[in-house]
Amino acid sequence: MQRTSGSGQPVDAEGQADPADRQPPHVLGAWIHRTLVQAALPIDGRLRELQSRFEELAFECEVALLLQAVRAMAGALHEDDVGPDEASNGWRSRLAGRTRDHAAPVVARYQRVLACGEVVSQRAGEVGRVHATHLSQKRKILLEIGIEEQRLAEVLVRTERWLRQMWKGLTSSPVPSDGESVQKLRVLVERADRFGTELRRLQQAADAAQETCRLGQRVTVKREALLAMIDSDLAQARSRWQRQYGSFVAEREAAPSLAAESAGEAGAMHATQLLAHELDACSRAALDLEIEEQELGQHLGVVRRSGK
Repeated sequence: MQRTSGSGQPVDAEGQADPADRQPPHVLGAWIHRTLVQAALPIDGRLRELQSRFEELAFECEVALLLQAVRAMAGALHEDDVGPDEASNGWRSRLAGRTRDHAAPVVARYQRVLACGEVVSQRAGEVGRVHATHLSQKRKILLEIGIEEQRLAEVLVRTERWLRQMWKGLTSSPVPSDGESVQKLRVLVERADRFGTELRRLQQAADAAQETCRLGQRVTVKREALLAMIDSDLAQARSRWQRQYGSFVAEREAAPSLAAESAGEAGAMHATQLLAHELDACSRAALDLEIEEQELGQHLGVVRRSGK
């Protein structure tokens, strides 16, 4: 916001009268042109360069493959689940049969879920390694984008003030009568109009840089949260499920004719529910991250195309 004196006149940061308020339109036009060439346009170019570098690093992590692996593991976990009409006794009727043949699905499910879990770990490890490799560099680029965006915003505030004063001078001056003065006025009006167009473009560039910072930071935070979720909550649920479901498998293989519900069966049911819950949470987090990355990619694509 522009500062004013007690009388309402524009003043600068030191409280002095704003020098632009006393300058004729052609002088203000020269100030605007010099500021655009020497300050605003170089910052604009720097912002485009930084956003291009960020785009090169932002999407090396294959989150889509990680999401696919998590969904595959959830599918393997639920593959032999029964329908609602069998919910009361489906677990034992399907998975705790009276013969070794009926126990085979229990073993098969156990092996499928373990195999899918290894794929999830592999995909998460790949995403984590690439993310960690470029994390500091991406954070540095986002910081630099924020600094340059602020510099450009400050330049635009000053330049837009000069342009307003230039238009004020042009519109408040008496219409000249001689042809040469009229032509000079037309040139100044056209110049002011071009300045306005360029300042609007630069403001859009500043807004785009600000949006890059916002989306880039959101993607980074959500990616780190997903990796932490897989490394901690999902890993613990997998370990518990492997231990308790493995005991249930061994119990059924050793005593396939056991009809009564056992402690091993109850533990396996509980562990399966917990693992399903964590897989669902990871799947939703991965999908949310994928959507955020798509939004960031579309935004950076627009920035890239606008610079051509």
